[in-house]
Amino acid sequence: PEHGDETEDAKAENASDSVKTGGYHLIEFDDDDDEETAPDTAELVAEFKKLGLSTEDGLRYCAGSEEFYLEVLRDFMEAGEEKRSNIGSLYGEESWKDYETAVHALKSSAKTIGAMELSEEARDMENAAKTLNLEYIHDKHEKLMKDYAALLERMQGIMDGKKE
Repeated sequence: PEHGDETEDAKAENASDSVKTGGYHLIEFDDDDDEETAPDTAELVAEFKKLGLSTEDGLRYCAGSEEFYLEVLRDFMEAGEEKRSNIGSLYGEESWKDYETAVHALKSSAKTIGAMELSEEARDMENAAKTLNLEYIHDKHEKLMKDYAALLERMQGIMDGKKE
């Protein structure tokens, strides 16, 4: 047979496989190994609840899907250090309009995951930036940054399997 031509036996074998699978190529995944090492979704959500997150609120924002909620938590964590750095830079530059926008985003994303205390802190900072209440901003900025960092660190610990 020429290069690329199938032998009759190979054609018959492929035809037989296609009939069994309706013409689709099936990919099998072996999930057995993962089940032993990865905590299940419900356990992770329970750990985040122990952390102090309002998982009920977070799940409500995620249409009740624990898998989607965990995805949103991962996104929050992955973006966290960059967002913290950005907020810190804007504070240092005294760029209050951009600072207001950045803490507004933190307020919203924290609320989405059920981090209500952090969301409220960010809301207060947003309002202070909006009214240029610099005394309040200077008084509370460092606490906001520390609370944000602590939450990210504790969340990472849960994702890494270190229970609280």
